[in-house]
Amino acid sequence: MSMRDKTREDPLNELVNLREQVRVLKQRLDGISKCNEVEGDSGRFYCQSFQDAPVAVFVFRGEHIIDLNKETERIYALTGNQIKVNPYLSLIYEEDRDVVKMHFDTQLKSDSPLPPCIYRIICGKSQVKWVELRSMSFKGGDHPSVVCFQIDISERHKTAQNRELYQEHLEEMVKLRSVELKEALIQAEKANQVKDAFLQNMSHEFRTPIHHINSFSRLGLEKTEKLLAETDDDFIKNLSKYFHNINESSQNLFLFITNLFDLSILESRQAIYYLSKQNLSELFNIAINHCLQLQQEKKITLNLDKNIERQIAIECDQEWLLKVLKHILSNAIKFSPNGSRVNITLNYPEIETKVSENNLVKVSVSDQGIGIPENELEMVFEKFTQSSLTRDGAGGKGIGLAICKLIVEDHHGKIWIEKNPEDGVTTHFTLPIQQPDESERIFKKQKIKKEDSFNKIGFT
Repeated sequence: MSMRDKTREDPLNELVNLREQVRVLKQRLDGISKCNEVEGDSGRFYCQSFQDAPVAVFVFRGEHIIDLNKETERIYALTGNQIKVNPYLSLIYEEDRDVVKMHFDTQLKSDSPLPPCIYRIICGKSQVKWVELRSMSFKGGDHPSVVCFQIDISERHKTAQNRELYQEHLEEMVKLRSVELKEALIQAEKANQVKDAFLQNMSHEFRTPIHHINSFSRLGLEKTEKLLAETDDDFIKNLSKYFHNINESSQNLFLFITNLFDLSILESRQAIYYLSKQNLSELFNIAINHCLQLQQEKKITLNLDKNIERQIAIECDQEWLLKVLKHILSNAIKFSPNGSRVNITLNYPEIETKVSENNLVKVSVSDQGIGIPENELEMVFEKFTQSSLTRDGAGGKGIGLAICKLIVEDHHGKIWIEKNPEDGVTTHFTLPIQQPDESERIFKKQKIKKEDSFNKIGFT
């Protein structure tokens, strides 16, 4: 190719290259324009979000707030310029300024957000509000800043204050009430002691005149019965009937007074138990003879378990255990219909079993009476409490079973009542054959004296 042709092609190539460069440059300019549009949208979105945020958002730098949103103005009740022109610490309650300054100084040195800072601010009309501040550091550029997020917690703090005041008031009320209850408890204990002393004194004072009434009425009954054997005078008949009523009433009153006295000393832990080996079969016979008159009047048949005839040695207080047997047996007869049966059973360890305090004797007395509702089977052991089925005057005074429960439990036993499948109830109680040693007893106020009177009532 000649030099002339080469010279003619160079300008053409340069023009093509220049056109290509212009095209690339235009593409870049279009890209930059689109980026600016995107950045502009993002910026506008950020500004709108910043202004419409539901919490106060502001930027702290140096000593001033340099940017803030509408919620900040609302909380502080000031315009943006009023907030920016003054040092931020001047808007903070004087006692809290050191705390806030320390928080900002620490946040500027930390890359992680700090725990919330709670303090008071002074708003437009010198109103004090409680606020909670959360912050994070922003270290872009030459001037590090703190981006702050703040909410008004005045109502919450007021509620907390009221709760604290109420709690303090409640504590005072509890202290005062505790003092009152303690005083009431002391007074109740004193009243209980007075009641126990009254019952004991009353029982003692009443026994003598009641005993005299009982003795003289019995004497009069004997005399009138002798006269009736010689004459058929109506006056003597009426007189005999009066003496009989007086004697029966005095016996009932004497029994009631005695039960009150027993209940009083048992509840006050003043009962004295003299433990000895007793023939349980003989104790049953004594209790049965005690109830013999009532049994014959109602024509009750007593079915005795064959084990009752066997000589079983049990360590107990004879007098107190007899009270239990008499109460339970008399109740069974009293609440049974005429001509019915009362069953008495006894379960005990075999003779060859080694006797220890873990061996229990179980006594069960079953009647065919009116029974006790299921929800009252435990309640009837409370003093002066009767079954709803026996409150028509036919029942007792609600003392007997309470006495039985105390005596059995003092002997380390258990007593309970179960409904029979058909009619009536069965009263059960268990007792250890051998009582624990005196050192193991839980009733420390009880005086325990052991004496071997096993041979006194039927054992040779």
